[in-house]
Amino acid sequence: AALETAQRWRDQWLRALAAHRGPAREALVVEMASHAAEERTKDAEVEEEKGREEVAIRRAKREACEADVVAARRVCEEAEKHEAEWRRRRDELRAALGSAHLAVLRSSAAADEAASEQAALRAWCSKTESVKLRVATATTSAVEVLRSEQYNARQVEEAYQAKQRQ
Repeated sequence: AALETAQRWRDQWLRALAAHRGPAREALVVEMASHAAEERTKDAEVEEEKGREEVAIRRAKREACEADVVAARRVCEEAEKHEAEWRRRRDELRAALGSAHLAVLRSSAAADEAASEQAALRAWCSKTESVKLRVATATTSAVEVLRSEQYNARQVEEAYQAKQRQ
């Protein structure tokens, strides 16, 4: 804005000089105005070229960013697909874990039941062995008592008669 104001003032001054001076002065003023216009044109062309370069640079950056966005979207889609696959697999494993866990619980309950039955069987076998041992001991004692006694041929008759008296 300041540059434009200075140029306008300069143009007006040059016109004023041209109006009050002679033709030589007028040619000089026109030449100066032409030279100033050329300078402004060159400056504008330089600015335009800088602007074009900056537009090209920004366009290239924008295109690179757009390509990055497209690539990032593809990666995001792949990640979402991968995540969905893992969630599906997780759900399958949870379902399998539920049935496997139930099977483990059943197996554990069966093992506990078998262990308690085994303990009961051992206790029963121990009692049976104890009874067998007492029977064997009693048998041995009875046999020894019988061997130590004198044989009485009338023993059965005496026992029968004692029974009838009662």
